[in-house]
Amino acid sequence: MGIIERTPEGAVIVDYYQLLGDSSTALGLAIAEAFGNDDHCLGIIMVRNVPNLVQCRDALLDRGPWLAHLPPSAQQALEHPESQYMFGWSQGRELMNGRPDYSKGSFYANPVQDIPTSPNPQYPEYYSANRWPMETDLPGFRGSFRRLCQLIIQVGLLVAKHCDRYVASQLPGYSPAFLQNLISNSDTIKARLLHYFPKDGGDPVAAAGSEADIDSWCGWHLDHSCLTGLTAAKYVDTAALERGDVVWPTVDDSVETWTLPEVACPDPTAGLYIKNRAGEVVQVRIPADVLAFQTGEALEITSANFLRATPHCVRGASTTATPVGDDQVAPRVARNTLAVFIQPAIDDELAEGYTFGQFTHDVLKKHYS
Repeated sequence: MGIIERTPEGAVIVDYYQLLGDSSTALGLAIAEAFGNDDHCLGIIMVRNVPNLVQCRDALLDRGPWLAHLPPSAQQALEHPESQYMFGWSQGRELMNGRPDYSKGSFYANPVQDIPTSPNPQYPEYYSANRWPMETDLPGFRGSFRRLCQLIIQVGLLVAKHCDRYVASQLPGYSPAFLQNLISNSDTIKARLLHYFPKDGGDPVAAAGSEADIDSWCGWHLDHSCLTGLTAAKYVDTAALERGDVVWPTVDDSVETWTLPEVACPDPTAGLYIKNRAGEVVQVRIPADVLAFQTGEALEITSANFLRATPHCVRGASTTATPVGDDQVAPRVARNTLAVFIQPAIDDELAEGYTFGQFTHDVLKKHYS
């Protein structure tokens, strides 16, 4: 593998076909540089050249804004309060920075199984049936959601293989397939499609790297998964959709009908921010044809802190664009992305006597009322 490659922001980047091989020493170094404890480590790794990624990403993310603008009755039918809104549609239910979060809407589903094969009423946030939109409301949504998520899980298993090899080389008694087995046998994997609504208001954008409004779209937090797979964000102009100046697609329409105008993010300081191990804030950009994987708290526990969780937030896009002429309007810039939380089954122990299910309940108490 030679010298470890990095993005301009310093994130480690590897090739999908390298993950398929057995270059454990070289990839072990990449895992250590991405997920380890040195001050410069960001807790994220990029994977390029993933087959079919771009097509799968676009097919789902192009449908995200339409989901976020379904009629209220259709959205309410997708809500599932019994699972603390961890299945189906959710907006304003999660607490971020101590307040209900209306800045984004989320759609949660288990991409591996629609109906739990082993129901557990103690953990409805994992063992509830998926709530898909009606095909007449969002044609092709369910299929595109599952295809992209399953691709991310497949690549995540390859990343897990090399995480296992690295930790086994550092931690005596660690099983060389521990994380892979946790993921392969898990029935709790959860995916979250996110639509960040246009940022309202005229607050000035703080300088890049400052703390003033750096978490305006999503507050600072740690994922509680082992690995979180992330797509690149897709920014679109939702002005026409918000005004109702669009024809709602039907099952017979082509994919182009779903595509709202894609725009370059008007604010170069918007997007994903990470704190490295020294506590420095770094903006990280994920290219459109790349998958990223972050580390979560469960992996930090199971690896005895050899692989650390990733503190991160999302900064909202601010635009100074104004209408030009009588027939033009300012763009309404929304951000769409997908996160897949790859994690153990509830009865798997993260540490002696402490299961993933117990850990999940502890985490949810922090974020949901």
